[in-house]
Amino acid sequence: MALSISANMKHAAIPLLSRLMRVSGNSSKLDAAKVLLRVIAPVFAGKQVITLVDSWFMKWPYIQYVLHLAFRQSAR
Repeated sequence: MALSISANMKHAAIPLLSRLMRVSGNSSKLDAAKVLLRVIAPVFAGKQVITLVDSWFMKWPYIQYVLHLAFRQSAR
């Protein structure tokens, strides 16, 4: 999981989660992603932010939370 930010035609990707979760199950991975987004959201308030995640994360609860934070979503 990473965030892509841009300012004045410059772009950067900031990795947030680079390892697999130790706990098995889908809900724990989605919950961890939402917690990370909630923690960093104030830092990027008012900026265009695109979250970059593996296609596994493209589930409605995650997408809904990204949209709630006014971030955009991209999957790979």
